[in-house]
Amino acid sequence: MIQSCGTSFRSDLEDAVIQITNEIELCSLLTMSILLRKIDADAQK
Repeated sequence: MIQSCGTSFRSDLEDAVIQITNEIELCSLLTMSILLRKIDADAQK
């Protein structure tokens, strides 16, 4: 894979954006999971 300065920077930036996006999605899934468990627990009271 040939990397000039421009494409190298761009792919690093894209990797960073993808990583941040994945972390946000993971965080959202965890939050939803916790909320669903709480709702389920409240419903069973």
